[in-house]
Amino acid sequence: MSLNIRVENGQTIITGPTYKIDEVKETIRQILKCESKYSLSTIRFHEKYSTISPEIQNALQFLYPKLHTDLLETAEKEIITENNTFRYYVGTYSNIIVGFLIEIFVKNQPAAFKCQINKNYDKSPVFTLNIPIPVQIKIINSSKDGLLDLYLSSESSIPFSTRSQLLKDAIHSISQKKIGVSKFSAVDIDGFEQDLQISMANFLKIHLLKSNDVFADDLDSKSFVLYILPRNEVSQGFSDLQYLEKVKNRVERSFFRIERRKCSGCGYIYSDTSNEPLKKFLKEDSFIPFPDGKMEHVDVDDDGYEVVMVNTEHGPVPLEEDGEIEVEICNHQGEPATSVSTWSFDLVCMTDI
Repeated sequence: MSLNIRVENGQTIITGPTYKIDEVKETIRQILKCESKYSLSTIRFHEKYSTISPEIQNALQFLYPKLHTDLLETAEKEIITENNTFRYYVGTYSNIIVGFLIEIFVKNQPAAFKCQINKNYDKSPVFTLNIPIPVQIKIINSSKDGLLDLYLSSESSIPFSTRSQLLKDAIHSISQKKIGVSKFSAVDIDGFEQDLQISMANFLKIHLLKSNDVFADDLDSKSFVLYILPRNEVSQGFSDLQYLEKVKNRVERSFFRIERRKCSGCGYIYSDTSNEPLKKFLKEDSFIPFPDGKMEHVDVDDDGYEVVMVNTEHGPVPLEEDGEIEVEICNHQGEPATSVSTWSFDLVCMTDI
Protein backbone atom coordinates (compact mmCIF):
# COMPACT_ATOMS: atom_id res chain seq x y z
CA MET A 1 0.00 0.00 0.00
CA SER A 2 1.41 3.36 -1.02
CA LEU A 3 1.31 6.72 0.70
CA ASN A 4 -1.37 9.28 -0.06
CA ILE A 5 -0.22 12.89 -0.10
CA ARG A 6 -2.60 15.84 -0.27
CA VAL A 7 -2.64 19.52 0.69
CA GLU A 8 -5.43 20.93 2.85
CA ASN A 9 -5.64 24.46 4.23
CA GLY A 10 -1.98 25.06 3.47
CA GLN A 11 -0.83 21.85 5.21
CA THR A 12 0.72 18.77 3.57
CA ILE A 13 -1.03 15.64 4.87
CA ILE A 14 0.55 12.21 4.38
CA THR A 15 -1.53 9.09 5.02
CA GLY A 16 -0.64 5.43 4.69
CA PRO A 17 0.62 2.40 6.64
CA THR A 18 2.50 3.09 9.85
CA TYR A 19 5.72 1.52 8.59
CA LYS A 20 5.61 3.73 5.48
CA ILE A 21 5.05 6.85 7.59
CA ASP A 22 7.96 5.80 9.82
CA GLU A 23 10.18 5.38 6.75
CA VAL A 24 9.37 8.92 5.63
CA LYS A 25 10.04 10.28 9.12
CA GLU A 26 13.36 8.44 9.31
CA THR A 27 14.40 9.78 5.91
CA ILE A 28 13.60 13.32 7.03
CA ARG A 29 15.55 12.80 10.25
CA GLN A 30 18.59 11.58 8.32
CA ILE A 31 18.49 14.51 5.92
CA LEU A 32 18.11 17.07 8.71
CA LYS A 33 20.31 15.15 11.17
CA CYS A 34 17.49 15.33 13.68
CA GLU A 35 17.76 12.97 16.65
CA SER A 36 14.83 10.60 17.24
CA LYS A 37 14.21 12.04 20.70
CA TYR A 38 12.96 15.26 19.08
CA SER A 39 9.52 15.35 17.50
CA LEU A 40 9.37 16.36 13.84
CA SER A 41 6.66 18.82 14.83
CA THR A 42 9.40 20.94 16.40
CA ILE A 43 10.96 21.60 12.99
CA ARG A 44 10.35 25.08 11.62
CA PHE A 45 11.30 26.29 8.17
CA HIS A 46 12.33 29.92 7.76
CA GLU A 47 13.27 31.37 4.42
CA LYS A 48 16.48 33.36 4.49
CA TYR A 49 15.86 36.89 3.35
CA SER A 50 18.62 39.33 2.61
CA THR A 51 18.92 41.45 5.73
CA ILE A 52 21.11 44.41 6.56
CA SER A 53 22.88 44.36 9.90
CA PRO A 54 22.66 47.33 12.30
CA GLU A 55 26.29 48.18 11.49
CA ILE A 56 25.56 48.38 7.79
CA GLN A 57 22.37 50.36 8.44
CA ASN A 58 24.50 52.79 10.45
CA ALA A 59 26.90 53.19 7.55
CA LEU A 60 24.06 53.62 5.06
CA GLN A 61 22.50 56.38 7.15
CA PHE A 62 25.86 58.06 7.49
CA LEU A 63 27.01 57.79 3.90
CA TYR A 64 24.41 56.79 1.34
CA PRO A 65 20.69 57.40 0.96
CA LYS A 66 20.72 54.77 -1.79
CA LEU A 67 23.03 51.88 -2.59
CA HIS A 68 22.90 49.20 -5.26
CA THR A 69 22.60 45.71 -3.83
CA ASP A 70 25.20 44.13 -6.12
CA LEU A 71 28.01 45.30 -3.85
CA LEU A 72 26.25 43.83 -0.85
CA GLU A 73 25.84 40.51 -2.65
CA THR A 74 29.51 40.43 -3.61
CA ALA A 75 30.60 41.44 -0.12
CA GLU A 76 28.46 38.69 1.40
CA LYS A 77 30.68 36.12 -0.33
CA GLU A 78 33.90 37.88 0.69
CA ILE A 79 36.14 35.82 2.95
CA ILE A 80 37.89 38.06 5.46
CA THR A 81 41.02 36.80 7.18
CA GLU A 82 43.69 38.36 9.36
CA ASN A 83 46.45 37.09 7.04
CA ASN A 84 45.70 39.23 4.00
CA THR A 85 48.43 41.37 2.52
CA PHE A 86 47.95 45.13 2.29
CA ARG A 87 49.79 46.71 -0.63
CA TYR A 88 47.28 49.33 -1.75
CA TYR A 89 48.03 52.74 -0.23
CA VAL A 90 44.94 54.95 0.08
CA GLY A 91 46.14 58.07 1.88
CA THR A 92 47.47 59.69 5.04
CA TYR A 93 45.02 61.08 7.60
CA SER A 94 44.95 62.47 11.13
CA ASN A 95 44.67 60.06 14.04
CA ILE A 96 41.43 61.83 15.01
CA ILE A 97 39.72 61.15 11.69
CA VAL A 98 40.98 57.56 11.67
CA GLY A 99 39.90 57.15 15.30
CA PHE A 100 36.34 58.22 14.48
CA LEU A 101 36.40 56.01 11.38
CA ILE A 102 36.99 53.02 13.65
CA GLU A 103 34.56 54.11 16.36
CA ILE A 104 31.75 54.56 13.83
CA PHE A 105 32.27 51.72 11.38
CA VAL A 106 34.08 48.89 13.21
CA LYS A 107 31.83 46.41 14.98
CA ASN A 108 34.27 44.55 17.21
CA GLN A 109 37.33 46.64 17.94
CA PRO A 110 39.38 45.38 20.91
CA ALA A 111 37.94 46.56 24.22
CA ALA A 112 41.19 48.31 25.17
CA PHE A 113 40.89 50.57 22.10
CA LYS A 114 37.31 51.72 22.69
CA CYS A 115 37.10 55.54 23.01
CA GLN A 116 40.89 55.83 22.76
CA ILE A 117 42.60 57.97 20.15
CA ASN A 118 45.63 55.69 20.31
CA LYS A 119 44.51 52.27 19.07
CA ASN A 120 47.92 50.61 19.27
CA TYR A 121 48.96 51.85 15.84
CA ASP A 122 52.57 50.89 16.60
CA LYS A 123 51.44 47.30 15.92
CA SER A 124 49.91 48.24 12.52
CA PRO A 125 46.46 46.86 13.37
CA VAL A 126 43.92 45.60 10.83
CA PHE A 127 40.26 46.60 11.07
CA THR A 128 37.16 45.70 9.07
CA LEU A 129 35.00 48.73 8.30
CA ASN A 130 31.31 48.39 7.42
CA ILE A 131 31.10 51.26 4.90
CA PRO A 132 28.56 49.76 4.18
CA ILE A 133 30.19 46.62 2.77
CA PRO A 134 33.02 45.08 4.81
CA VAL A 135 36.33 46.68 3.82
CA GLN A 136 39.59 45.67 5.48
CA ILE A 137 42.17 48.37 6.21
CA LYS A 138 45.62 48.28 7.73
CA ILE A 139 46.82 51.31 9.69
CA ILE A 140 50.49 52.23 9.88
CA ASN A 141 52.10 55.12 11.72
CA SER A 142 53.17 57.85 9.32
CA SER A 143 56.57 59.49 9.47
CA LYS A 144 54.73 62.64 10.58
CA ASP A 145 53.52 62.80 14.17
CA GLY A 146 49.76 62.40 14.60
CA LEU A 147 49.21 61.09 11.07
CA LEU A 148 48.39 57.57 9.91
CA ASP A 149 48.78 55.78 6.57
CA LEU A 150 45.85 53.64 5.42
CA TYR A 151 46.24 50.57 3.23
CA LEU A 152 43.67 48.28 1.60
CA SER A 153 43.94 44.53 1.25
CA SER A 154 45.30 43.27 -2.05
CA GLU A 155 43.30 40.03 -1.67
CA SER A 156 39.69 41.00 -2.29
CA SER A 157 37.08 40.15 -4.89
CA ILE A 158 35.82 43.72 -4.69
CA PRO A 159 37.80 46.09 -6.96
CA PHE A 160 40.34 48.37 -5.31
CA SER A 161 38.74 51.42 -6.91
CA THR A 162 35.39 50.55 -5.32
CA ARG A 163 36.82 49.95 -1.86
CA SER A 164 39.05 53.00 -2.08
CA GLN A 165 36.13 55.24 -3.04
CA LEU A 166 33.96 53.87 -0.22
CA LEU A 167 36.77 54.51 2.27
CA LYS A 168 37.40 58.02 0.97
CA ASP A 169 33.67 58.78 1.08
CA ALA A 170 33.55 57.69 4.72
CA ILE A 171 36.58 59.81 5.58
CA HIS A 172 35.13 62.80 3.71
CA SER A 173 31.84 62.51 5.61
CA ILE A 174 33.69 62.54 8.93
CA SER A 175 36.00 65.38 7.93
CA GLN A 176 33.02 67.64 7.16
CA LYS A 177 31.65 67.35 10.68
CA LYS A 178 31.92 69.81 13.53
CA ILE A 179 32.99 68.23 16.78
CA GLY A 180 33.39 69.18 20.41
CA VAL A 181 36.96 69.47 21.69
CA SER A 182 37.25 69.46 25.47
CA LYS A 183 40.61 70.03 27.16
CA PHE A 184 41.24 68.86 30.72
CA SER A 185 44.40 70.36 32.22
CA ALA A 186 46.14 69.56 35.52
CA VAL A 187 43.31 67.33 36.77
CA ASP A 188 43.49 64.46 39.26
CA ILE A 189 45.42 61.43 38.04
CA ASP A 190 42.61 59.22 39.38
CA GLY A 191 39.12 59.24 37.91
CA PHE A 192 37.54 59.20 34.44
CA GLU A 193 38.85 55.75 33.61
CA GLN A 194 37.96 53.98 30.36
CA ASP A 195 34.80 52.37 31.72
CA LEU A 196 33.45 55.84 32.51
CA GLN A 197 34.41 57.07 29.04
CA ILE A 198 32.49 54.22 27.40
CA SER A 199 29.52 54.75 29.72
CA MET A 200 29.46 58.47 28.91
CA ALA A 201 29.63 57.79 25.16
CA ASN A 202 26.72 55.35 25.31
CA PHE A 203 24.59 57.51 27.59
CA LEU A 204 25.12 60.72 25.62
CA LYS A 205 24.90 58.95 22.24
CA ILE A 206 28.25 60.27 21.08
CA HIS A 207 31.38 58.91 19.49
CA LEU A 208 34.18 59.74 21.93
CA LEU A 209 37.95 59.77 21.53
CA LYS A 210 40.29 60.46 24.44
CA SER A 211 43.92 61.41 23.93
CA ASN A 212 46.77 59.86 25.88
CA ASP A 213 47.30 61.24 29.38
CA VAL A 214 50.17 63.71 29.76
CA PHE A 215 51.43 63.65 33.33
CA ALA A 216 52.97 66.57 35.18
CA ASP A 217 56.62 66.30 36.21
CA ASP A 218 55.61 65.68 39.83
CA LEU A 219 53.08 63.01 38.69
CA ASP A 220 50.39 64.69 40.81
CA SER A 221 48.20 65.68 37.86
CA LYS A 222 47.47 64.83 34.24
CA SER A 223 46.07 66.53 31.15
CA PHE A 224 44.15 65.11 28.20
CA VAL A 225 41.75 66.05 25.40
CA LEU A 226 38.32 64.65 24.47
CA TYR A 227 37.04 64.70 20.89
CA ILE A 228 33.26 64.35 20.65
CA LEU A 229 31.09 63.59 17.61
CA PRO A 230 27.29 63.11 17.95
CA ARG A 231 25.94 59.80 16.67
CA ASN A 232 23.55 59.69 13.72
CA GLU A 233 20.60 58.71 15.89
CA VAL A 234 20.46 62.16 17.53
CA SER A 235 20.69 64.13 14.29
CA GLN A 236 16.98 63.76 13.57
CA GLY A 237 16.00 65.96 16.51
CA PHE A 238 18.96 68.32 16.77
CA SER A 239 21.73 69.71 14.65
CA ASP A 240 25.21 68.57 15.65
CA LEU A 241 25.93 72.00 17.12
CA GLN A 242 22.72 72.01 19.19
CA TYR A 243 23.44 68.58 20.55
CA LEU A 244 27.07 69.39 21.34
CA GLU A 245 25.86 72.29 23.48
CA LYS A 246 23.82 69.80 25.49
CA VAL A 247 26.77 67.43 25.74
CA LYS A 248 28.96 70.27 27.00
CA ASN A 249 27.16 70.44 30.35
CA ARG A 250 27.58 66.71 30.97
CA VAL A 251 31.26 66.80 30.10
CA GLU A 252 31.75 69.69 32.52
CA ARG A 253 30.34 67.53 35.31
CA SER A 254 33.06 64.98 34.60
CA PHE A 255 35.62 67.76 34.93
CA PHE A 256 34.27 68.83 38.32
CA ARG A 257 34.79 65.29 39.66
CA ILE A 258 38.51 65.35 38.88
CA GLU A 259 39.14 69.10 39.22
CA ARG A 260 42.00 69.75 41.66
CA ARG A 261 41.38 72.51 44.19
CA LYS A 262 43.66 74.17 46.73
CA CYS A 263 42.13 74.46 50.20
CA SER A 264 42.59 77.93 51.67
CA GLY A 265 42.44 76.45 55.16
CA CYS A 266 45.48 74.18 54.88
CA GLY A 267 46.91 74.68 51.39
CA TYR A 268 46.33 71.02 50.55
CA ILE A 269 45.33 70.16 46.96
CA TYR A 270 42.43 67.72 46.63
CA SER A 271 39.56 66.73 44.33
CA ASP A 272 36.17 65.06 44.62
CA THR A 273 37.85 61.84 43.53
CA SER A 274 40.80 62.17 45.91
CA ASN A 275 39.20 63.92 48.85
CA GLU A 276 41.35 62.69 51.70
CA PRO A 277 41.69 65.09 54.64
CA LEU A 278 45.09 66.58 55.35
CA LYS A 279 46.85 64.61 58.07
CA LYS A 280 50.26 64.83 59.67
CA PHE A 281 52.34 62.92 62.17
CA LEU A 282 53.15 64.43 65.56
CA LYS A 283 55.95 63.34 67.87
CA GLU A 284 56.31 63.55 71.62
CA ASP A 285 57.51 67.16 71.63
CA SER A 286 54.12 68.13 70.14
CA PHE A 287 52.10 66.59 72.98
CA ILE A 288 50.51 68.88 75.57
CA PRO A 289 49.22 68.06 79.07
CA PHE A 290 45.60 67.16 79.70
CA PRO A 291 43.64 69.61 81.87
CA ASP A 292 44.51 67.47 84.92
CA GLY A 293 48.21 67.94 84.18
CA LYS A 294 48.84 64.36 83.08
CA MET A 295 50.59 63.66 79.77
CA GLU A 296 48.77 60.39 79.16
CA HIS A 297 45.36 58.90 79.83
CA VAL A 298 44.37 55.26 79.49
CA ASP A 299 41.10 54.66 77.67
CA VAL A 300 39.26 51.55 76.46
CA ASP A 301 38.37 51.15 72.78
CA ASP A 302 35.21 49.57 71.33
CA ASP A 303 36.78 46.11 71.49
CA GLY A 304 37.64 46.42 75.17
CA TYR A 305 41.37 46.97 74.68
CA GLU A 306 43.27 49.62 76.61
CA VAL A 307 44.50 52.52 74.53
CA VAL A 308 47.01 55.16 75.59
CA MET A 309 45.72 58.63 74.77
CA VAL A 310 47.81 61.78 74.50
CA ASN A 311 46.66 65.36 74.13
CA THR A 312 47.51 67.67 71.20
CA GLU A 313 46.41 71.06 69.98
CA HIS A 314 44.01 69.10 67.76
CA GLY A 315 42.51 67.21 70.71
CA PRO A 316 43.12 63.78 72.32
CA VAL A 317 44.38 61.05 69.98
CA PRO A 318 45.60 57.45 70.42
CA LEU A 319 49.35 56.97 70.77
CA GLU A 320 50.86 54.55 68.24
CA GLU A 321 53.37 51.89 69.26
CA ASP A 322 56.23 53.76 67.59
CA GLY A 323 55.48 56.83 69.66
CA GLU A 324 54.03 58.82 66.75
CA ILE A 325 50.44 59.87 66.25
CA GLU A 326 48.51 60.78 63.11
CA VAL A 327 46.09 63.67 63.39
CA GLU A 328 43.64 65.19 60.92
CA ILE A 329 44.56 68.79 60.28
CA CYS A 330 41.85 69.76 57.79
CA ASN A 331 39.04 67.97 55.95
CA HIS A 332 38.48 70.92 53.55
CA GLN A 333 34.79 71.08 54.44
CA GLY A 334 33.48 74.63 54.52
CA GLU A 335 36.84 76.06 53.51
CA PRO A 336 37.13 78.25 50.39
CA ALA A 337 39.13 76.61 47.61
CA THR A 338 40.88 77.79 44.45
CA SER A 339 40.93 75.63 41.34
CA VAL A 340 44.35 74.65 40.03
CA SER A 341 42.84 72.78 37.05
CA THR A 342 41.41 74.21 33.84
CA TRP A 343 38.75 73.01 31.42
CA SER A 344 37.54 74.20 28.05
CA PHE A 345 34.98 73.09 25.48
CA ASP A 346 35.10 74.37 21.91
CA LEU A 347 33.16 73.60 18.75
CA VAL A 348 35.66 72.95 16.00
CA CYS A 349 35.55 71.95 12.34
CA MET A 350 37.30 68.64 11.83
CA THR A 351 39.38 70.18 9.05
CA ASP A 352 40.76 72.80 11.47
CA ILE A 353 42.28 70.28 13.89
